[in-house]
Amino acid sequence: MTKKDPTLAEFASIIEKLKPSVKAPDFDQVLNLLASDIPKPKRFLIKMELKRLATPCARRIDLRGIVDEECTEYEHQGIVHYLDMHSIERFEKGLEIYGLYSNGIFEDINDRSRQQKKNRNSNLDSDSSNNSESTADSGGTIANYPAVALKFGDRQMREEERMNYTMQIEIEASVTDLFKAVTTDISVSGCRLKLQRKYQVTPGQLVYIRFLGLEKEFALGLKDKIQYKVINVEQKQGYIYPTCVRTYDVETHSFDEFLANFINGNKRRYKLNLDNSVDAVLIKGYEQYYLPRITTLPVFIAQHDNGALYPTMMLSNDHNKTLVRNWLDENNQICLSQLLTHKRITELLNQTSAEKETSFMPLPMSQKAVPIFIQLQPKNLPPMKI
Repeated sequence: MTKKDPTLAEFASIIEKLKPSVKAPDFDQVLNLLASDIPKPKRFLIKMELKRLATPCARRIDLRGIVDEECTEYEHQGIVHYLDMHSIERFEKGLEIYGLYSNGIFEDINDRSRQQKKNRNSNLDSDSSNNSESTADSGGTIANYPAVALKFGDRQMREEERMNYTMQIEIEASVTDLFKAVTTDISVSGCRLKLQRKYQVTPGQLVYIRFLGLEKEFALGLKDKIQYKVINVEQKQGYIYPTCVRTYDVETHSFDEFLANFINGNKRRYKLNLDNSVDAVLIKGYEQYYLPRITTLPVFIAQHDNGALYPTMMLSNDHNKTLVRNWLDENNQICLSQLLTHKRITELLNQTSAEKETSFMPLPMSQKAVPIFIQLQPKNLPPMKI
């Protein structure tokens, strides 16, 4: 494929204006009108560049690992691309300009994405340099280790298949709030969305969704938008990802049947979403290999019907059994319940700091405090470290 002529950089604005007219019958007249003050040799180069940009392209675009955003499969005329939401929008805008998938679309998306990656790497290098200087000035080491919270024992079982599928939708969040977004996956009774952070939605909110991407290809037979309830909202990389479930406020048997057949017929093409299985395997791995080796002592707190909090059990292993022995009385009975009273636990819960902790010393008084980690139950109570 012919590369772009660097000498045409000064005519970029004119080339951009002429792109929508390159397939028009009167293209030569439009070119001569807009570029009348440009010498004919240069005008000829502009024409050839526009013809080159409008030439059909068969190359696949794969932005995985290049852009920060999540990339999904996007098929056009038998070619499967891997694009983020912004690139899909630019791809479809290019189709409107050129009328087909052309070199201009391929170069526009790739050049933009690689420039973003270059800028991101430059910013990372700059931040790294600044951190190094800051560390040198302070004489210490500055490190940040973000960790993802794992909820042991959490096994999410799905009742239906969920397919990774990206399509444009229209969301009505209120009478005056109407905006466009995309799906990341979809099932018969739910979906996960991706939208810009400026469009805020909250758990428990009811939204109405119109499936623009499906309506372009299929006759869905829907008179109104489908009502969903937002049950969870995640934020990452400048976007929010609401998880929604159908409310079934109206009967839509034909639409439900269409979705079930659509997912069943395309699940090998777009792949099923197996995030719940991956999370379950990850959590199971930590349960098997991490819990038997922890050196702190997890103590589980329950709550009576009258609201009183009390310890019910602890997790002991070969690495933390010395801590357990520190809390045995003369009858070899664990006396932690005398230490972890309702009053003391409540006082810890009322602390304003994010991490609620204190230190206790067993009797007889020793020189070293014994740390105890407490995992509170029920789930609405935050964890404490003692």
